[in-house]
Amino acid sequence: MPMKEDLDKLCLVQVAGDFVERQEGRTGLPSHREHQIKRDGAGNVHWFKAMRVCGENHKIEGIDYQATYSSTSRFGCVQLALTITAQYDLKIRQMDVCTALV
Repeated sequence: MPMKEDLDKLCLVQVAGDFVERQEGRTGLPSHREHQIKRDGAGNVHWFKAMRVCGENHKIEGIDYQATYSSTSRFGCVQLALTITAQYDLKIRQMDVCTALV
């Protein structure tokens, strides 16, 4: 079921794009599916996760991709947010965005 949900999400946000012919002499990038079982604090199965993983080490810059970007938080920014939260007695909420990387 996780694979079907994953594919449905990809279709919903129209992330697939157009298919193009492969360049002569090039092969497709190797990829595989990874499956994980997410458990809650008591060890019970909470949900299943499935994702397609591409062999990043086979990509060639300028051909398979133009640029990469991965947003990360600096520790100082997280520390500042926690300090403000504690000072003003605020609540912190966490949220998981299912299609954040799609």
